Amino acid sequence: MIYLKWCHTTLTGEYNEKAFSMDLKEEQILKSVDRFVAYNESRMARLLELMPIKKRAVFRTLPFLLQINHKDFPGYISHKMAPGGIFGWSMNNACLESLKKIFPQADLGEDMDSFMPTNASIKSLLLMGSVGSVAQSPKSDFDFWVCIQKDKLNSMQYSLLEKKLLTIEEWADEKYELELHFFVTDIAMVKNNDFGSADKESAGTSQAKILKEEFYRTSVLVMGKIPFWWITPPTATASKYEELKQFVTKSQEIQSSLFIDLGNLSEISNEEFFGAAIWQICKAMDSPYKSVLKMALLQVFLDPKKKNQLLCNIIKRRVQEGHLDPQKDIRQLDPYAVMFDTILEYYSEIDKDILDLFATCLYIKSTLKIDQDFRKKERLNFKESLILDYINEWKWPQEKISDLNNYKEWNFQKVCVLGQEVHKFLIKAYQKLSEHLKSDQNNQLISKEDITIIGRKLDSFYSQKPLKVPYLKRAFETGLLQESVTISADFNKPKQQTWTLLRGQLSRGDIQHKDIRSHVLKQSDNIVESLIWAIHNRMIDHNTSVYLLPNPSPITMTDIQDLINSIFSCFPTLKLSEISNQDLLGPQYHVKTLFILNFGSNRTIPHIATFTLTFKTNWGELYMESSQQNTNQRILEYLKTHPSKPPALTSDYELFIPKSPSQRKIRDFFEQKIEKLVAKKKIAIGS
Repeated sequence: MIYLKWCHTTLTGEYNEKAFSMDLKEEQILKSVDRFVAYNESRMARLLELMPIKKRAVFRTLPFLLQINHKDFPGYISHKMAPGGIFGWSMNNACLESLKKIFPQADLGEDMDSFMPTNASIKSLLLMGSVGSVAQSPKSDFDFWVCIQKDKLNSMQYSLLEKKLLTIEEWADEKYELELHFFVTDIAMVKNNDFGSADKESAGTSQAKILKEEFYRTSVLVMGKIPFWWITPPTATASKYEELKQFVTKSQEIQSSLFIDLGNLSEISNEEFFGAAIWQICKAMDSPYKSVLKMALLQVFLDPKKKNQLLCNIIKRRVQEGHLDPQKDIRQLDPYAVMFDTILEYYSEIDKDILDLFATCLYIKSTLKIDQDFRKKERLNFKESLILDYINEWKWPQEKISDLNNYKEWNFQKVCVLGQEVHKFLIKAYQKLSEHLKSDQNNQLISKEDITIIGRKLDSFYSQKPLKVPYLKRAFETGLLQESVTISADFNKPKQQTWTLLRGQLSRGDIQHKDIRSHVLKQSDNIVESLIWAIHNRMIDHNTSVYLLPNPSPITMTDIQDLINSIFSCFPTLKLSEISNQDLLGPQYHVKTLFILNFGSNRTIPHIATFTLTFKTNWGELYMESSQQNTNQRILEYLKTHPSKPPALTSDYELFIPKSPSQRKIRDFFEQKIEKLVAKKKIAIGS
């Protein structure tokens, strides 16, 4: 997969950190390169082993698509200044076979050479994240760092390169459901801990070295130059790092052009750890599981006893020492396993009660289901073997494993309990960090603006306010999403009705003759509020099948589906991490308001009998109010209080009315009586 154009020595002897000096022989450096290459190739092999077969061929073609600029292949740019090419690229059998499979009509003859760039704009193509580790799953996305020398490209070339990468991303996603993210990364900027677009988390002012640690710990070199950091000692200071770089530059035996300098990393200050930990709290609102482990790791780093024991340097030491076999000693070299073992070891000394939560999250996240059939398999891949080793160490009974295997079948309350445990840990960690911030405000790298952004995100997610639709605490990003839901109505009590939102597709007989408590998601006297609550908390999405059981109300399945579509249109699903910093730093205002009129009322009523008023703010909060009394007055009061055009801002109003003979009359009434208070409105009638 990687082609390094020099002769690697095979000298024996143990790794000696003192040998890294100006007197170092070239053989020692080449031995470090050899060991890195072996380690990197083992990571690449595991990456492909865990990747779905139909996606492997696509992955193998990516370097070719970045190398070439031809109209028959994705990524083609019809401009004479189009940049491309990867340093050291050459065709190999795996790539050629994949190209023939994916592009059977393409002519891959000798004339292809004429479409190859004369200069390689991309110096190195690297992956970072969970891929190639025990944390990789069939749904893992692929985050590539496309390392370039930005000062060698003009603005036009840079834009064309971004366009080329985006085109390939879209092709892989649309045709093969392979989620790619290319981050154009300037080598000089990364060396100075300025990550620009490489920092997809937009994590503020505090995480430069934290991101570099994660990059060095998890990265896989796909093609191109080797990060110079990999051949320096794990504890190299800045001066020693530069000395070694100068030595390699002057060497007659080593091609220094085969390395890229992304900067040294020997230690990280407590101030940066604190800032990064604060940001993890915000990320936990969307991806709690990942943030729990990252937060736990940051707590380890913050312990004075563990000072400067960066995991990237621990892994580098183990690779350079050469005592471990990258193919066999996976647990000691897998970046995710090393992180998890470090966390378990640390918390076993200070808080054993939390260990089971970490273990539970790891197992569920693995997506494996270990049962008797699993244990009888003749061959296990490295991930299966490693997870099985963990379970045996934890001495979990099969009853517990079977329960976790059926996580998706847990009742709603049980899922929420796990989510609450996860967030309890995060809040406890945040409280400790807040105490530190208050006592040492002068030495923090996190800015006042970031503190404001974080505070408002936390308030939006955790605070309870009148009429506010609460965010449910989840353990996993998709842990509450339902494949199907059933809506049932109970009209047994005079003048009182109860609507129940149930998990799965159920019949009236199921509800009458079975214990369905485990299926209950929410009960309310207002089905509109239940649907808004479920959509807001990503329990229902566009792929969820919704069923309505027969009932005496005027509400039909068409009404339900139209309403769901209107809610999605008015309030698209938005993670708190996706809210712009500009919005969070500005004043709070209503972004969108949806009036739902007469949804459960008799369809012949020509006036507004009932309404549910829902609005969302620019800080990510959703509010909801329903009424059956003084409806006109309440709507007028809201519009007067929240005009459609606050200074320099715009709120949109949408109206939903279910289909009925009175639909037009109700709409006309709304327009005639309220139009003068609405400077801008959008009337969306259910159809």
